[in-house]
Amino acid sequence: MTTKGLRKVSNYEDTLAAAIKDETHVEGIISPYMQNLATQTINNPEFQRVKDRLEENLGEQTKSHIEKQVFEQNIRNLSVEARVNKSDLEYIINNLQQPAPPPQPPSQPPPQPPHDFEADRLRTIAELDGLAQ
Repeated sequence: MTTKGLRKVSNYEDTLAAAIKDETHVEGIISPYMQNLATQTINNPEFQRVKDRLEENLGEQTKSHIEKQVFEQNIRNLSVEARVNKSDLEYIINNLQQPAPPPQPPSQPPPQPPHDFEADRLRTIAELDGLAQ
């Protein structure tokens, strides 16, 4: 039986250096090419737009998930207080008819055009002159 000694297990940086054949590899530092590529990707405006949209979507999903959990907890608490089976209470709540939307207010009359007081004054003066003659 022969022993070959200890065997080194490589980590991510060593594997990356071997993959790109980087002889000047320094432990703990990613290749400058990879650093530049990552920096360019992060600073890309398209990436920023996508990142913002993903963050908004994640926030909305988290909010809706929390609201759903709170709703289920409220159903559970209500079923315990009312001594009703939870599934029966869920069925009742989910099949309630939504109230009709409130009626629209009566339509407003169209707005009047702005009143021209100067034209009215001149018209009145002309009528008075006609009567005076």
